[in-house]
Amino acid sequence: MANDMLAPYQEHAQHAWESLQPGILAQDQALAPMLAHHFKSTGKLLRPALTLAFFDQLVHGQTTATPQTPAHVTQTALAIELLHNATLVHDDLQDGDTQRRGIPTVWKAFDAYQAINAGSALYFHALQQIANLAIQPLSIVRLQRLLASQTLAIIAGQALEKQLWRPLEVLRSIDTEALYLEVVQKKTSALFALPMMSAAILADIPEDATLVLEEVARPLGALFQIQDDILDLYGNKGRDAIGTTSLKVSQVSPHCMLFDTQTTKSPLVCTTSCVVPRRNHRTRYLVGHRSYPSLRCFGCFPSKDGTASPTVPRCALTRNPRPQDPHALL
Repeated sequence: MANDMLAPYQEHAQHAWESLQPGILAQDQALAPMLAHHFKSTGKLLRPALTLAFFDQLVHGQTTATPQTPAHVTQTALAIELLHNATLVHDDLQDGDTQRRGIPTVWKAFDAYQAINAGSALYFHALQQIANLAIQPLSIVRLQRLLASQTLAIIAGQALEKQLWRPLEVLRSIDTEALYLEVVQKKTSALFALPMMSAAILADIPEDATLVLEEVARPLGALFQIQDDILDLYGNKGRDAIGTTSLKVSQVSPHCMLFDTQTTKSPLVCTTSCVVPRRNHRTRYLVGHRSYPSLRCFGCFPSKDGTASPTVPRCALTRNPRPQDPHALL
């Protein structure tokens, strides 16, 4: 766990998260296997920790190494984490990611049908946690409205993201950087706005001041998603493979480019500012992208002395869908 101001809150959230799970699993035997499996891949609990820390900052003027968080604040933080997990289950299915933090994703361990059910259930478990809060009814209504609006923003961002899958010749004619930022500011920034705005509601901050926090969260979410997408490409996130990202950005390596391997001539896309369509390497080709039938993605990555050096392909298009890949059927 990181040695920073959020660490005590992450530890507090971890204990609360583990205590919450048995009650959720007991509510329905049909959903329990999928939810129990997903709970094995718990992350850093950044969003609930942010909720708790921001509440302390608003109420006490400082964070603490020994959080004494009121029960209703912890319960709200857990609701946000449930929502976050709902988006992860659905996002893994939509992206075709087979592992999350070293654990097979729900759709991979079960199937797409049950992943949809599990993710949808987690959305409503989040709402249930808010509805059961022992606080003033008006505050519950404000939190419910906030949860609904930010959930819709996440879904809108996910829907908009599909535009990044379009053929290269289409993407080259639009401002892909602006499109990417719009996507991440919807789907990721919402999950930063929600903790801060929820804490403000619980701290009885006026609504006009609470709404300002949505703008504060916008660049935070974008920065977080850019970092996360770069880690998907070059880091180790327990997936046993390069992850699928909203961002396949050439700026990461100024020598990364796409070649037509039948002609091995000029790159189809030179780098500096291009965004390669999301999952074009894997899925879009299978459902009708025929513009460049021999397209291969080659990368040049820094060598030990810091200079760029050619490497073997990091990915390659294929005519054969992966076994049990739900996207091959789209």
